[in-house]
Amino acid sequence: MFKLKARNFGTLSVITALLVFSAGFRILGSSGLAFALEGEDPTEVASVPDMPTGAKDENLNQLLASFQAREKAIAEVENWQNERSEQLERAEAAIAAKIKKLETTEVRLRNLLAIADDAAEDDVAKLTNVYENMKPKAAATVFEQMPAAFAAGFLSRMRPESAASVMASITPQSAYAISVVFAGRNAEAPTNKVEAD
Repeated sequence: MFKLKARNFGTLSVITALLVFSAGFRILGSSGLAFALEGEDPTEVASVPDMPTGAKDENLNQLLASFQAREKAIAEVENWQNERSEQLERAEAAIAAKIKKLETTEVRLRNLLAIADDAAEDDVAKLTNVYENMKPKAAATVFEQMPAAFAAGFLSRMRPESAASVMASITPQSAYAISVVFAGRNAEAPTNKVEAD
């Protein structure tokens, strides 16, 4: 307990001594300055510069030059960024225009394909109708000249009774080849039977 109080007393003593020393130094310093300036004009004392004017100007010029160089560098970076941004905007606009043109071309191509498909379908339907209205023996002569897959395509579109009459009028070899094509088309079609697990 006593040691603690003594230690506190010692610290306070040191702090007090430092404060007294600081106050004395200030008083002596200001009185020494007053003695040194005794008899001089106070306006002259006030006008004494801290630094020579030439040195001040040089430092200010260096600082100003540094700021100007930095400002110029920042302006160059901003100009580069603006140019880059404009280039990117032009590139994006060009890409968007190309995409729009491709989309328009795709729509036109789909329309043309749809028209071509419709026209082809109409032509096949008309030709099928012609074969159906021919006499079976005359149609059989034409079907004998066709590849089996081509003939099977027409026969599959014809009414069953007309197709049967044509098949009965062609040679057995041609009828067999056309039958194989028919069977092959449906060979991989799913059946209604469900296999037991």
